[in-house]
Amino acid sequence: MNKIVILFGIASLSFIIGKPQQKAVEFFPKKILPDSLPDICTVLPEADIIRLSPFTIALSKSYAEEPLEGYRSCIYEFFKPNDYGTIKVSVTKNKSKAEALVFYNRNVADHIELWQRRPETIKGLADSAYFNYNASDDTKCDDCHLLLMSGVYVVIVSFHGQYDDVSRESKKIAAINIVKLLYDRIPGLMKRNSLGFKVRENNRGEYTNQQTAGDD
Repeated sequence: MNKIVILFGIASLSFIIGKPQQKAVEFFPKKILPDSLPDICTVLPEADIIRLSPFTIALSKSYAEEPLEGYRSCIYEFFKPNDYGTIKVSVTKNKSKAEALVFYNRNVADHIELWQRRPETIKGLADSAYFNYNASDDTKCDDCHLLLMSGVYVVIVSFHGQYDDVSRESKKIAAINIVKLLYDRIPGLMKRNSLGFKVRENNRGEYTNQQTAGDD
């Protein structure tokens, strides 16, 4: 439970990262952890992120954060002089669905307190999912994220940077596509049939969620 308390603030602030420093990437020693979570940088290699990224800057590097029991993440940096963007993908495996729900609800409550509005609900993607707002202009966002709860799992796809050059909608579509890859590559992360998961792209490049009778 301590782990979840530590992580409570992650999504509500997205993840704030300054100008990337030119330094060697830290490599953490291999740990054998009992949670069965894979390395996210391996599950989502750079080629996939390059293809799905909404940023107009080339990917410069990617690296994993130190693995913790029940938590894995990968950070992807897009950097050029005077401009940069970052994507962070994290997966948390909680001890129970109730624990995952507490985390999710806490982040929704934090969003309401900070912005005086609920985040945008993404229906049909998981048990619960949202994409946040963080600007007075709803077409833009600098630090924004997709957060979803699927059973005991919480997945967060965060974006930082290119506020004026990349729309909030483009970042949201990229996040949905990244989540779809995670579903394909991490067995058990999502039981699609139980939720009727269907996301279709229309001719404008926008995504709509088809719901089954059980959806709200």
